[in-house]
Amino acid sequence: MRPFLPANFQEHIACPLCKSELTWQSDACSCHTCGQQFRRRADGIWDFVIDHPPFMTHVLAEWQHGQDEYESWDAKLGDDLQQHLEGIEGVREIYTTEFHLAGDVLDVGGHQGRLRHFLPTDAQYLGVDPYTESFERLASQPNLVKAYPCLAQPCAFLRAQAERLPLKAELFDYVHMRSVLDHFFDPLLALLEAHRVLRPGGGLLLGLYARGGASSIPDRSGAELLFARLRKKLRDEGWTRTGIAALRRVFGMGDHDDHVWHPTYNDLLVLLERANFTVEKVHWVKPPFEHVVFILGRKSATHREFITRQTY
Repeated sequence: MRPFLPANFQEHIACPLCKSELTWQSDACSCHTCGQQFRRRADGIWDFVIDHPPFMTHVLAEWQHGQDEYESWDAKLGDDLQQHLEGIEGVREIYTTEFHLAGDVLDVGGHQGRLRHFLPTDAQYLGVDPYTESFERLASQPNLVKAYPCLAQPCAFLRAQAERLPLKAELFDYVHMRSVLDHFFDPLLALLEAHRVLRPGGGLLLGLYARGGASSIPDRSGAELLFARLRKKLRDEGWTRTGIAALRRVFGMGDHDDHVWHPTYNDLLVLLERANFTVEKVHWVKPPFEHVVFILGRKSATHREFITRQTY
């Protein structure tokens, strides 16, 4: 269950800031270009998250608070086998029918590495995430491990942020980002990093909640958006749970919104274009999750040739 760094992968790691080569020791590494140092923690996880001094934490405080609350919510979820199995069935068509990830796969914001459940046996997986507590919780989640047998196996993993991947360029066939882009501090920079680490012709599979497009939630604000959300909540949860949620919100007891933003479908298309991806396929999930879209963006197979032409 413990995360690890594959022995043969060290040569593919670069400084997350300047992307320079690193000098390695047994439990630490350093960058001679920008002077940053990184370490392997006591639990064996290599840590490439930039460590801000305490007096700077106010700059990231709001973003950090939302992400901490999300992790806290996840930690409170029970270990119900039926719920875990239903979760698998809810996305099975995504990974077995609509899209097929294979080869070298980078899972950004990959949590415990549940994506491995749907990958072919010969796929090479690497997960990156700034949060590692989910690995510690596996010992108390036997039903989760039963539903996802892959979680009983060690997971290739680095502690890192999507906006600053500690990886050299053109290493992966696919980058996977599911339900994470709306949590990133800088979504465009995260997509640019995904593009950089993909091989020419590689694919980015992006999946998350979106407004507009074929979503049941319109991309307009105001009363139309409010009533659309209310109709969906009534349909999915009924009058009682919807009423309780409304009362909690009125009295300031509602859950904190841990998302950085709520994108429209057009927002996602613009971001992908800015990050030099060509949209190859779009799939909207069936009800009751018809507000969730999966988009496969493709990096140009001649990307390196294009850059060469521009350089000269």
